[in-house]
Amino acid sequence: MIARIIPALRMPRDVSYDYRIPATCPIPSVGALVRIRVHGRTATGLVVETFETSLVPAARLKDIDGVFADGAPLLTQEAINLLPRLALHYRVPLPLLLRNLLPNLPARKASASTIVGVSAKQAGAEGVFSVVQMRSLFDAAAVRALFEPMIARGPLLILAPTKQHALWLTETCADFEPVSYDGSAAVSAGASAWAALLDGQHRLLIATRSGVLAPLPPEGSLVLFAEEDASYQQFDAEPKYDSRVIARARCRAEQRPLLALAEAPSVAMVAYADTRHFIAPEEAPMLVSLADERRAGFRGVFSDTAMSEMQEALEEKRDVLVCVNRKGTALALRCGACFQTISCPTCGQPLRVFGRMLSCTRCGTETSVPDHCPACASPQLRGRGLTIETATQTLRTLFPEASLSAPATPETLRQAKASSILLGTEMLIHSLRAGVEERSLGAIIVPSVEQLFGIGYRDSEEGYATLRALQAIAERHRCALVLQTYDPTHPVLAALTTDPTGWYDQLMEERRTFRYPPTHLWIRLTVPENETEEAVREQLCTRIPPFATVDEVEKNVYSLKFENASELIPEAFATLPASWHWQVNPRT
Repeated sequence: MIARIIPALRMPRDVSYDYRIPATCPIPSVGALVRIRVHGRTATGLVVETFETSLVPAARLKDIDGVFADGAPLLTQEAINLLPRLALHYRVPLPLLLRNLLPNLPARKASASTIVGVSAKQAGAEGVFSVVQMRSLFDAAAVRALFEPMIARGPLLILAPTKQHALWLTETCADFEPVSYDGSAAVSAGASAWAALLDGQHRLLIATRSGVLAPLPPEGSLVLFAEEDASYQQFDAEPKYDSRVIARARCRAEQRPLLALAEAPSVAMVAYADTRHFIAPEEAPMLVSLADERRAGFRGVFSDTAMSEMQEALEEKRDVLVCVNRKGTALALRCGACFQTISCPTCGQPLRVFGRMLSCTRCGTETSVPDHCPACASPQLRGRGLTIETATQTLRTLFPEASLSAPATPETLRQAKASSILLGTEMLIHSLRAGVEERSLGAIIVPSVEQLFGIGYRDSEEGYATLRALQAIAERHRCALVLQTYDPTHPVLAALTTDPTGWYDQLMEERRTFRYPPTHLWIRLTVPENETEEAVREQLCTRIPPFATVDEVEKNVYSLKFENASELIPEAFATLPASWHWQVNPRT
């Protein structure tokens, strides 16, 4: 018997290999995982086909080293059919995508005692996408109450955005005897976790983003915990995949239920949801109008209201949480004479100040701080915008005897004394959230709300997610949340005081009007310099939907926008020249 196998390796192109199945080895099913040798390396492989003979000469055929879980299928046929589309979507070879999404197999054969396996979608089954807004994600009793009936109905796969979230979930759901793993775990941890769920030993698997393809029987469900967290997307390596997109695509293909739990659900998840449940916050935040404060002569960083709440918290021996979402010495350097901001010569982004250096946070360009304005030669250069360093200096001056943790890290959170000031960026509500929840908080301060809102189409959504998480922390700890803002009537702030359904509907209408995700698929396409605009447009017009817009944003770089209900790039993109590269829904 012969098995056609796709290796889970970093390879430059799509490849599959034929391997001989030894007589002593169980015959793996389509969708099974095996251990193979490829170019001298040991790798996990996915079986996509089995047959009697191969066109490859027998002398060149290699044997499979081992079969995982006695050859039971871990991926459904629907998931296998989906994989090439996902590789096309993220513009990476399929072996590289599998390298990120499949576990490494242990050196010894892994077998499961009673194989349940996975099968194709059940006839008549429906995949229902649900969004539930939680008052607090870290309310252990509420989380267990949600999961208990789901686990009773069938096995449950819970994806968490970070290792810290996964650890908290594992401890919270200990009564359900969960098995868990993350991408940094031991080599065999992922394979053991998959096997435990596969053979019925456990009914709950908690994993980080790389576990999105873990095996589930037809009655199994998938949960995205803290769905709004950006850590579901891999930013630091190829492929830059988003587990939320893959989870939605998988559940569509397998007609499997998907539940998104979030304090501030993403607009994309709300758009694709069949059912959605929003809540009105228990308490509205304290809004401080910086415009009124400035007219009254205030020129500091923290208003009297913020100072009073911080002082009261410290006197009660409770912590103060201060969220400033920018690092550096200043957000920009502006001339006091001509009011010109020093910008990046490469991309035009305002250069951020880091000590005596200017740095572009978009393209990485660096230069030293000039002595005079490049535009008018004036020496009146001043930093603008609140940063971690500025806030740190201010807090040390205002509260010289208080313990200050700036910027907050997992280590400093563990070492911080009671009655400390915890200063940090959005990391306080992402990877540091579990540690923050363990503290005794007396006040939460956001000294500059406007810095949470940029000019990108996602920034108000992400700003709402940050503020909503801080509000959830404040409600759990029964402490004050003080938001300093120049615009107390901003729609995001209004959404913090009432049911946010109307705000989400407004965002959806704006996205539809301006042709942005999730109502439209937005693609940034880069072609070789020798390609003319006429040739590019001609090729695109024959391959992409006729209702797409094609705009050249710079030389040989094009922006494509079109409606796409499937959320994935059209399969016709596979026919474009191999030298063309794209990025789906880019940040800039």
